[in-house]
Amino acid sequence: MDFPKFLFNKFITIYNPFLYYLLMYIVYGSQNGNAESVAKNVYDRLDDIVLTKTLISLDQTLELFRHKHFERPFFIVLSTTGNGDVPFNAEKWWRFLKNRKLDKSHCRGCQFYVLGIGDSNYSPFCGAAKKVQRRLSELGASLMSEMVLIDDPIDDYDQCIFESLIPLTTQNPILVKTIGLF
Repeated sequence: MDFPKFLFNKFITIYNPFLYYLLMYIVYGSQNGNAESVAKNVYDRLDDIVLTKTLISLDQTLELFRHKHFERPFFIVLSTTGNGDVPFNAEKWWRFLKNRKLDKSHCRGCQFYVLGIGDSNYSPFCGAAKKVQRRLSELGASLMSEMVLIDDPIDDYDQCIFESLIPLTTQNPILVKTIGLF
């Protein structure tokens, strides 16, 4: 008989001090592929921190948010398009989330990180990421660390990805060495 997965996850959480996260969604909203590429980079770098990870677009998480399935933290990588708008593969998710009829505690239990991508030559800089962070917080979700913003023309992708991963390791300093951050 196989060990039930939900019991295995609880067992690992309690008895494995070296593993910080068991499960995580790495989600992206991308217009031209930049945010998707960054999300894939983050996904690859989390191999030693996260036991089970899922890489999907924000629109693919719509049912998770609709039915309040917040067992895993969300690492959101989001670019801005137009006048501070979310990209096309995040529009359905955003339309649901910004519905003012949602209860103010709808996202209670949801933990998330935000890595925004934008161009500081345009206002609002990283507008989509800022709107998403604000709305998730309004709905009771918990921002796990300060939002990290990438300025596309400066090409500071590596530095910002590095900065966004540091909070995932500070709870367990052994992981800093494991994933090669220092």
